[in-house]
Amino acid sequence: MNRRKKRSTLVFLFLFLTLLTLKAAPRVAFNTQCRDAHAHVYNFRFLAAEKILAGLPADNLAAPLLSDYIDFLRVFIDEDATAYKAGRLRAIKRLERFEQMADQDPWKRFCLAETKLHWGLAAFKFKEYYTAFTYLRSANPDFRENLR
Repeated sequence: MNRRKKRSTLVFLFLFLTLLTLKAAPRVAFNTQCRDAHAHVYNFRFLAAEKILAGLPADNLAAPLLSDYIDFLRVFIDEDATAYKAGRLRAIKRLERFEQMADQDPWKRFCLAETKLHWGLAAFKFKEYYTAFTYLRSANPDFRENLR
């Protein structure tokens, strides 16, 4: 009996420690702060939006999604080639983060498609047609899959 108790205690400890080390999959949680930041983005108050987004938890991928909107709008309106190149690099990192989301999460496909759409349109603006078509073509299946 004593041996059995030790074994069950070890199994319990092993499972408990395993659960502690597992990280939750990143997700999009569009809370009140995100809605406020979203409103600031569409009113072109980017600094106010960035201040709100900086306070969000790291596992909430609404912040990178809204940051992508900010980068895209700045690049598209200002037509600054340097900002475009820097924004595309940040977009690649965001796409990698969005890929880490759970496959069954509908936000995953939306975030991927939206980011690709942004940078496809920005590439058109800077006459990088091949890059633009690549982004836009890869966004289409994500949008279609998300509709299903």
